[in-house]
Amino acid sequence: MKHTTIYYVRHAQPLRSADSIYTDRTYPLTEKGLEDRKLVTEFLQDKNIDVILSSPFKRAVDTVAEFAEQFNHNIELIEDFRERAITDKWIGIEEFMIYARKQWEDFTYKLPKGESIAEVQGRNLAALANVLQKHRGKNIVIGGHGMALSTLLHHYDSSFCPEQHIDMPMPWVVKMVFDGSAMMAMEKIDLFNPDKEPDYNNLKVTTTELGKLKAYKYTVIFAWRDGKWLYCRQKNRDVFETPGGHIDMGETPLEGASRELREETGATKFSITPAFDYAVYTNLGWANGQVFFADIKELGELSENFEMSEVCGFRTVPDKMRFPKILPVLHEAMEKWLGLDKNKEEFLDVYDENRNLTGRIHRRTDEVIPGDFHLAARAWIMNKKGQFLITRRALNKLGFPGIWEIPAGVVSTGENSMEAAIREAKEENGITLLPEKAQLVSYDKRRHVFYDNWLFQQEFDLADVVLQEGETIDARAANWHEISAMMDSGEFISKDYFANFDLMKDVFK
Repeated sequence: MKHTTIYYVRHAQPLRSADSIYTDRTYPLTEKGLEDRKLVTEFLQDKNIDVILSSPFKRAVDTVAEFAEQFNHNIELIEDFRERAITDKWIGIEEFMIYARKQWEDFTYKLPKGESIAEVQGRNLAALANVLQKHRGKNIVIGGHGMALSTLLHHYDSSFCPEQHIDMPMPWVVKMVFDGSAMMAMEKIDLFNPDKEPDYNNLKVTTTELGKLKAYKYTVIFAWRDGKWLYCRQKNRDVFETPGGHIDMGETPLEGASRELREETGATKFSITPAFDYAVYTNLGWANGQVFFADIKELGELSENFEMSEVCGFRTVPDKMRFPKILPVLHEAMEKWLGLDKNKEEFLDVYDENRNLTGRIHRRTDEVIPGDFHLAARAWIMNKKGQFLITRRALNKLGFPGIWEIPAGVVSTGENSMEAAIREAKEENGITLLPEKAQLVSYDKRRHVFYDNWLFQQEFDLADVVLQEGETIDARAANWHEISAMMDSGEFISKDYFANFDLMKDVFK
């Protein structure tokens, strides 16, 4: 379904005075207002407008009338888009400023025969909802007023304040993009300064749980490959950025993220999972997005037809980055989603290539020095039927998200590998392993890690398995042949990660 785009136009300068013969409904535009409305006509001419709506007040109608006449559009008047009723008598500027401040402080405050902000907001939101339902997928112009527009902006952005309302120029345009009834982006357009850039030094980034925002314009992908985050550099820039970009019309966020990942990194084999929502607010508007975690299995060549010139791995955010006020915030949120923030102070003993302790320790989150090794342990839990307890990794686990495995993990400083195997089983599936049931059957070396394979021959009941949030999402029993077949199909961690796989098979079968 096509997005609905609304261009809300605040009217140009009206002719208002205490001794005027006009009423609030009939104030015309001043000569300056008539001249300035040409900016509205010029701005809208290439926007493929389908529908023009307006408040019934003359100043609002006249601001969009020139455009409507040039492009042969009718203007439909909607009463509920009218401006706020203040009171039944003229009030001076000082009295008005006091009144306006009270209204912003208390949305229910109003003068006799006037309206509160809450009432204005309520009828404008109801009218907008009807428009979104009736004209879904259209490009729409709404001619309206400052306070009516401010109440809509405050509804979708609670940080909108009285100062922003006072600073509204006349005329002014706010572009709102909707996915159904949910707003996915909003852009404030200064017709007098059309080339004005957002103030990226004072932006605000917020993150929230997945699906909370419900409508998205952008994707950001944190891609993990061989212990590093992949960042891309565009051909015409010297800074790095995460893969990501606009969600194309008709795409789901997942489809858009997958496409961007392939185009910007050359990834050919990967798993990708939505993690959380985010929104970025600047002085000129805001937009919603969704952040994804991708585990890259294989990378191909970057296509010359795409915009990126290189892809590099970094342990954390690069020093030279695009969007320096945005990416660190999202990176920190991604680390939290992955549970990495809990491991920042985990330390490991350092071994040499012959498995001798060096006396040094290593912070787990730091890059390993070439020639250094650390120790890890695996827990093979086997019952009398020859079945092993296997669990499926959570989708937010670094390395093999969503893949089946046995309990395993690094050995921290101060514990031995059997203690680590018992701890990992408890942390990942809630099973208590008994030391007297433990047997060290083999060890292997892969990259910078020595893996100890511990066999625990003890009974287990799947009903006793307690899946741990952020660790495991499923559990089952499987024999050696079933595990081997799952490895071949890609459901289980690859045989490549078990250097003595054939030897272990002879021990376990």
